[in-house]
Amino acid sequence: MTTSYYDPLSQKWYHAQEKMFGNNKIKTEKLFHYSKKWLPFSLNEDSHRIGPIIGILTSKGKNKKLAGNGPLFLSLVQQFSKIGALPIVFTPDDFGVSFVTGYTFHPSLGKWIQVSSPLPDVIYNRIPFRNLEKETDFTALTSFLQKHNIPFFNPCFINKLEMHHLLMESSSLKPLLPETSLLTSEEMLHDWLKDKQKIYIKPVSSAKGKGIFRISLQENHYLMEGVHLTKEFATLNELWNELKVHLAKDRYIIQEAIEPALYDESRYDFRILSHKERNNFVISGIGIRQSSSHQQVTTHVPNGGKILPYELFAKEEDYIFFHSIIQEVGHLLNKQLGLFGEFSLDIGVGANGKFYLYEVNSKPMSFDEEHIENKRIKAICHLCMQLSGFPTFPH
Repeated sequence: MTTSYYDPLSQKWYHAQEKMFGNNKIKTEKLFHYSKKWLPFSLNEDSHRIGPIIGILTSKGKNKKLAGNGPLFLSLVQQFSKIGALPIVFTPDDFGVSFVTGYTFHPSLGKWIQVSSPLPDVIYNRIPFRNLEKETDFTALTSFLQKHNIPFFNPCFINKLEMHHLLMESSSLKPLLPETSLLTSEEMLHDWLKDKQKIYIKPVSSAKGKGIFRISLQENHYLMEGVHLTKEFATLNELWNELKVHLAKDRYIIQEAIEPALYDESRYDFRILSHKERNNFVISGIGIRQSSSHQQVTTHVPNGGKILPYELFAKEEDYIFFHSIIQEVGHLLNKQLGLFGEFSLDIGVGANGKFYLYEVNSKPMSFDEEHIENKRIKAICHLCMQLSGFPTFPH
């Protein structure tokens, strides 16, 4: 590695020799003298360039401060600094034609600082809200990145309906998918319940199990169960009127309820994290989530779900199967929607022993298991180094 210096006052970068810096190959200033006010950065170096610059894209909150997953950003920035990259957390507003202004955590200062640099060599999309990806500044940025061939991975959120349609294109994934459709009418709800007796309805754009309901046809009433509520309705029309309140806020999918396998009398799911490794995909971690005794609608931890050790369920043949699924999902995402460097799967087990693919998350949240999250940080850094063209390190 080599040391480069940043002058916060002039926003210029200095190096012992003139080197190219950033995707747009801006020349560093030649270092003739050193000021104590300048900030040192350890960077990778080859014969003609230093770097890479890694952009982490997020948004600003109502208080104008950076929004998003702060602990993830800090972990990534610290790991990038260890391997000689310059990580910058920025928003679409901070991106210019030749320079980007954002924030990095300086190791020796022990705090976040604002820096300006040439354009990033790679950008990891961590915009936290779906609606922000529809705004003009985001779409203008993505067009610019495409035009200038700047790698940009995990380009978008994918809602549940779009994801279902995409997965249905795969002959190997199609048998794993619960029957799913867009809920459009009371008549449709009637037909599904008459046919299946028990169904789920889920907001098309939700995450973390929010807004999910399980509805079942009982002997003389309809039962609606959510994370924090249970209601009975004497007629379908009463049930539909209740659902219309939710349908006014978001579109909902209707999905068959798979009879789940149980462990200690509660359902459980596999949460599988995957990362791109050159032209393939690897499993970075597998966690188990189990529903609580208070509600069986979802296994998500924020809704009372429990974390179980994967070792309780680990089987070599299952791992091989999961690996084949992430290959299929990863290649499908990258072929149809752009560069996806990471994603996660929610896979459940039916009472019949069959696996079901419930969900693919295009922007995984942090894993509660520390060893999985640590591996995730290293995998993202490894991928960014690959995409930047700089040497990678074992992870």
